[in-house]
Amino acid sequence: MGNCRFCAKPAGFLRSVHRECQEKHNAGRAEILTLMSAAVKKRGALAGLKAKTAGIAAESWLDANSTRALLVEGYAKAVDDVL
Repeated sequence: MGNCRFCAKPAGFLRSVHRECQEKHNAGRAEILTLMSAAVKKRGALAGLKAKTAGIAAESWLDANSTRALLVEGYAKAVDDVL
């Protein structure tokens, strides 16, 4: 029996993640992308972005490198949308 790669609790026979943990992880990723994209489009809504993304990342089991990559991806998406 393996442990969940997110919460480190037993995940069950031949499983590496809980469905709920995976969903929470995916939702956090999507929320950070949306948050960054919206902040760039609003010009100036960047205040508090670091704290918000850090909170989301912690709740969604995202490490610093993944969070940074999501912020860059969200920024690029916002620029593409504007152009």
